[in-house]
Amino acid sequence: MNRPPARTENSSPQRIAAFVLMLSAMGCSDDAPAPTPPEVDAAAEPDGIEEANLGYLDEIAALGYVDFSDAPVAGDAKSGVVLHDPDAAWEGVNFITSLPNRAAFLVDMDGNVLHEWRERLGVDTRWTRVELLENGDVVCISPKENYLLRLDWNGDVVWRRPMDAHHDVRLQPDGNLLVLTRNLRLVPEIHAQRFTVDNYLTVCDRDGERVSERSLWDILSTVPEIPISAPEVIEFAPPDANVDPIHCNTAVPMTSAELAAKNPLFALGNVLVTLRYPCTIAMIDPAAGRVLWHWGKDELQGPHEASVMENGHILVLDNGWKERGYSRVLELDPRTGEILWEFTASEPTDFFTEGRGTAEALPNGNVLVGNSNSGEAFEVTRSGEVVWRYLNPNTDTRGNRAVLRIKRYPKEAVEAIRARVQADR
Repeated sequence: MNRPPARTENSSPQRIAAFVLMLSAMGCSDDAPAPTPPEVDAAAEPDGIEEANLGYLDEIAALGYVDFSDAPVAGDAKSGVVLHDPDAAWEGVNFITSLPNRAAFLVDMDGNVLHEWRERLGVDTRWTRVELLENGDVVCISPKENYLLRLDWNGDVVWRRPMDAHHDVRLQPDGNLLVLTRNLRLVPEIHAQRFTVDNYLTVCDRDGERVSERSLWDILSTVPEIPISAPEVIEFAPPDANVDPIHCNTAVPMTSAELAAKNPLFALGNVLVTLRYPCTIAMIDPAAGRVLWHWGKDELQGPHEASVMENGHILVLDNGWKERGYSRVLELDPRTGEILWEFTASEPTDFFTEGRGTAEALPNGNVLVGNSNSGEAFEVTRSGEVVWRYLNPNTDTRGNRAVLRIKRYPKEAVEAIRARVQADR
């Protein structure tokens, strides 16, 4: 398997240093790892980590390194859309989340802000993922404050649910929400004394109430070839930290009846997950508790954002560790495991988002990429030509750009949302 770069010891106060080491070494800066657990009987299963998370994540966030790019993008004094080839780019509306600004925007292809949602709760938090619903509401994840939040079109709170959600929330075909959550548990196969961070596929209804949840550890541990208990993964966690062997960052429910009819791998109800530390993507049947397919060994390094394309291929952002020093986007055939297309920058190190990142296949064949940790998004053709580029205008006092995520919608879809909002008023 591809192993993260070796860590170094640090004599800073243990409670912060352990996690800083893991964040900086692995590049996983989008969500802080689960914190030191509450005092519990070592023989018992932990009840949860919501209360323990709150204060500890405040300390991690105060360090300030997880929210903005390391340095201003060289030679880029401008912000917003700095490149747009209307003849080659796929025209749509961009849905951009600026994580540390706890804000999401609808932005046209020229960079004009058409609408925005902002946190108005008066808390110091960040949004690591925002899902736009068909009625104009948004659902936001804040792992720092441990909640799932729904805002209406005007930014007013519809509901706010305490939940240890992290990384991803998606709307399912049945109208429920698929949310990645986590909790601590004792897993003797991983470590006899240290807590393991387990990830869960949690289903919530439209009111944010839990309907069901399935442990990814319970599912993935049935497949020995997926290295969630490999020594290379376990020993990498700093000695005072919880062990985080799965670190799922994307969970995409299958929604295409047409694809499902062609290949049972894409059956409705199945979920494609991206597992950062095992360097693996996998298709899961949560109802049966089975892994149907997995891929990534000796190819992926800390991946993000795997998705199924309309042709049944899979697109994934292969972030890369610091040892490699660059990121790439891959399209592969899940039937054969063959890589059919690959994008890297002409100077590979010019595109490197060690943490976070997005990759979306567009209807014209182009790919929309979120170079998240640089606060940049760009659209690239199959020949590798960049035909649209956006630089996050939200910066810190040093001029470093806020990290972002991006998704592009058809203009008609956004117009339909606006029409529904107007009709409901």
